[in-house]
Amino acid sequence: TAEFSAGNIPPETLDRFFNLIEYEILEHYFTYSSESNLLRIITGMFDKISFINECIKYPHYIEILILVSVNSNYLTDILVRNPEYFYYIINPSTIEQKTESEDFRSEIRNSINQYNSFNAKVNAFRRIKRKETLRIGLSDLMKTRGFKEITLDLSILAKIIIEELFELCYKEILKKYKIETLNNHYCITALGKLGGNELNYSSDVDLIIFFDDNSKINNKEYQEILTEAIYFFIENSTSHTSSGYIYRVDLRLRPDGRNSPLCRTIYDYLIYYESKGEDWEDRKSTRLNSSHA
Repeated sequence: TAEFSAGNIPPETLDRFFNLIEYEILEHYFTYSSESNLLRIITGMFDKISFINECIKYPHYIEILILVSVNSNYLTDILVRNPEYFYYIINPSTIEQKTESEDFRSEIRNSINQYNSFNAKVNAFRRIKRKETLRIGLSDLMKTRGFKEITLDLSILAKIIIEELFELCYKEILKKYKIETLNNHYCITALGKLGGNELNYSSDVDLIIFFDDNSKINNKEYQEILTEAIYFFIENSTSHTSSGYIYRVDLRLRPDGRNSPLCRTIYDYLIYYESKGEDWEDRKSTRLNSSHA
């Protein structure tokens, strides 16, 4: 810190900054890993001089800085990659807000619609996921929300992003085959932790996908089109880029497991559950999305 501020910040200002940090550190179990996280966050700030002055002016900045550094490498990584998000989470109203489904869906759609290309839209999903996970994570660290509320917020975040990302991938495949209208419908259902609104920060998302009828469209079966959209969705959700990944997607809980098609008709699934389904397969499921072009 002294190196990048030498000649720009008076020594007494730096002393004040360090004193505030040292005072806050006394309230925590501060390790070498915590120190590394703290330095990474400070070094990653675009305007370090302004940041130091603001931390002195608003001591709760220091509280948040230390809280993240001490408790989470994952949230630290988000702030290092996107230091501008720090100014998003320091607003108390941001930390206190709940992830309301419809408001959040509208916000995501407005953000995504600012971009024209498919890749730009997918990258926007990555940024939204990081930013909102940071918000939820900090409210968790600050104990402003209970465990059930935190897992519910994480689950709502995942459900809306998955719905919107899948629909984006689905429309891209329809565009590929020049399909403008069709009468077929698909449905995404969440199982496991996501299905029970109990998602945590590192959970996979367990999904099954089915459809109403396997008709022919432009010399292709609907099942082929939907299967291609599923593969495309998995690729864009799970691929690691410089912007990270969105969610790890697991479809192995579908009827008959990994050796079965990625999607089948609802009738096929009902036959399976009525004839061979186990008790555990009926628990914790939530319909995410159903759609048609």
